[in-house]
Amino acid sequence: LLWGHKMGSGSLGLRVNRSFISNEVTAGTAEGNGNNQRNIWGLGAGFGFAMNSNTDVEVSGLFQNRSFKGSNFNTPDNAEDDGGSTYQIAARGMKKSGSNLVLIPAIKLYSFDRSAVDNAAVATEEKLTGWSIGLAGNWTLGSDDLFILGGNFVGNKFEQTVGANPT
Repeated sequence: LLWGHKMGSGSLGLRVNRSFISNEVTAGTAEGNGNNQRNIWGLGAGFGFAMNSNTDVEVSGLFQNRSFKGSNFNTPDNAEDDGGSTYQIAARGMKKSGSNLVLIPAIKLYSFDRSAVDNAAVATEEKLTGWSIGLAGNWTLGSDDLFILGGNFVGNKFEQTVGANPT
């Protein structure tokens, strides 16, 4: 579900999302099929505004809760998610620079918590976090062509601790 509202030189957007997967067989019910297809509900918001006649800025945030019960659709078991949430915060700008160039800086921070408890009640703490920062330039060439050149720097960190084992 998406909703948007224009407010003067700004625009507000809100989002609610829900996806759900469930399979019922004689052996029981599996919801979300383990780490690969979690049940998701989330809330997001974004705001874009004109700083001046040559610069627009957009910021956004997204929060999601991802859950599952049972690690296999064919033989459901007691495995399930172990709480945790997912989030993303992002921002970008669009600055007109000259008659045929638009510069677009962007930044993003995110975190995915994929912690779970398996069928044998062994807890796994698992988290993927990261950041991204980049810049792109859009040049108009002639009257019908566009040339885009950009660069992006990314830092990802994955940590996993299974039971009492080291991270």
